[in-house]
Amino acid sequence: MSEQLQGRIIHVGDDQITIYAMNHPTSLYTAAYQNRDTKALDTMFGLTGEPVPRESEIARDLVRATGSCSLGKTEVEEVLRYFAGVARRAGNFVGLLEDELRKHSREGRLSHISEGWVDITLEYNDGMNDGATYFKRITVEERNVLFPANLQKMFF
Repeated sequence: MSEQLQGRIIHVGDDQITIYAMNHPTSLYTAAYQNRDTKALDTMFGLTGEPVPRESEIARDLVRATGSCSLGKTEVEEVLRYFAGVARRAGNFVGLLEDELRKHSREGRLSHISEGWVDITLEYNDGMNDGATYFKRITVEERNVLFPANLQKMFF
């Protein structure tokens, strides 16, 4: 996230989560969240909080990492591509409120993501990553947030 945004930090279990209010009128989301998993992905991809130009090596890595057939489940790949696109524009991987993601999907604002794919994504386990799913649902201040996580397989 840009240095301009000030986040507040809370602890959920053993995870430290930073919450950024998204007050821009064009933002689809009221908040973006970072946790240990999103910060690890930032490090892995070299994201620094600045938007990534489409023609950069980092942008190409994000596209390759979420390319077709990389995970074996089209629905999961599409949701990952969406989160990778958000990361490219924001400059960091972030978690998003599940109810807002579902609402935008249902309303057709996310033309390439069906609302039901969120459930598939949360449950999908292809046996990689020690049996972990590619996303985590964490309750933050009584709302479910979806965090991309365990995406190391994308580099194989």
